[in-house]
Amino acid sequence: MTLIGLLFFIAIVISFKYPIKYSVAILLVSTVFSASSVLNIAGKSIIPYLLCSLFVCIRILFYQKSRIIIRREIWSPAIFFVIYASLITILGPILFEGMEVVGSNLDESWWEGYDKLAFSIGNIAQIIYLVINFSTILFLLSLKNEISTDFLRNTFLLVVEISLFFGFWEFISKVAGVIPFPSSVLLNNVGQGLDGELRTTGVLGTMRMSSLYSEASYFGAFLGAAFWSLLFLPKSKRRNIDIIVAAIALLLNMSGTGVVTFIGGSILYLMFNSNHIRTIFFLFFSAFVLLFILSQFEFSEIFYNMLSGKADSASGQVRIGTTMKNLEIFVDSFFLGIGRGSTRSSSFIIDMLASVGLLGSSMFMIFYYRLIKEKWKIESVQYICIYCWALLIGQVVAIPDFSFSAMWFGLYMAACVNVQKNGKLCYI
Repeated sequence: MTLIGLLFFIAIVISFKYPIKYSVAILLVSTVFSASSVLNIAGKSIIPYLLCSLFVCIRILFYQKSRIIIRREIWSPAIFFVIYASLITILGPILFEGMEVVGSNLDESWWEGYDKLAFSIGNIAQIIYLVINFSTILFLLSLKNEISTDFLRNTFLLVVEISLFFGFWEFISKVAGVIPFPSSVLLNNVGQGLDGELRTTGVLGTMRMSSLYSEASYFGAFLGAAFWSLLFLPKSKRRNIDIIVAAIALLLNMSGTGVVTFIGGSILYLMFNSNHIRTIFFLFFSAFVLLFILSQFEFSEIFYNMLSGKADSASGQVRIGTTMKNLEIFVDSFFLGIGRGSTRSSSFIIDMLASVGLLGSSMFMIFYYRLIKEKWKIESVQYICIYCWALLIGQVVAIPDFSFSAMWFGLYMAACVNVQKNGKLCYI
């Protein structure tokens, strides 16, 4: 077990002595550490939030206080998706054995040739991910009168602040070479190609802010979604500082995915807050001012090339080529999919179609929509809805991983908010 794994293990065990909300808070915080590993086995890694999810499930399973019955419209598509995805993950590699698929490394698959479909340990790992993640959501949905909206909001702010803290620490360490970053402890997820070293290359060889995410684009998507969520929170000095720091971090992140998520979030914000159109104009004006300031340095040219030259670059060719290949897999599998962990795309929705087919993808999106939709009725938790939908925009564009911790962070938070059929909260 790694040092970070040991720390989370101790923290989650100690939390069992306190109210269950603290175990849930540790779970939510653990989603930040997606570039870290609890345990590395045969080139695969166990991410901290999976360990914490397992312990939260165990604690709720033996919880003695009152629980609520999860509404059928929520749990039925979730259970159906897990069953179907698990079955197709086992049967897909058998039914379509030998089919050309995209390997875990998109560049290698595109330039060196596609892999041949065969059942592997990766398929088993994906089934385990499915069971743990969805079990956690369903267990959280069963809690009653345990996690207040104030506690959940403060935990959300804490997660954003932890991400920003490590993001600036990592960035300053790479750029200025001061305040050494403990990369050997925090960036050791071998399953995502990390070797404990700082990631000093990015677009055009430039260093980008990645925080504790495996890729800069993943952190960018989180920032783009979190920025607009922060605007939905009650005004406070803490919130305002977080908004400003998140905006600066998004610029230093220099991720096309982050920009797309940010723009998608702004559209959602405008759709649901037409009376705040002046806020949108002010924010975009501020962004242009910051870009003008950056234009005095080399960052502006890099930022422009990152956005305008993506499609024509080698990276753009790989993304487009592997996307078309996965669409071909989707059709050749008779729209059934070939199983989780059998192929990889550059887009979440394309990856879902190729892996779990039309039926599985539909069930997941129905579950996603129903889980998030009912939260919009409660003004105090609307920030969770904006976060989840804005993040999904970034995932559709450039984040294929179903294990993307920032997505589960949003879904876990949504599951902590239990809404009755009459639209009222089940807790204080």
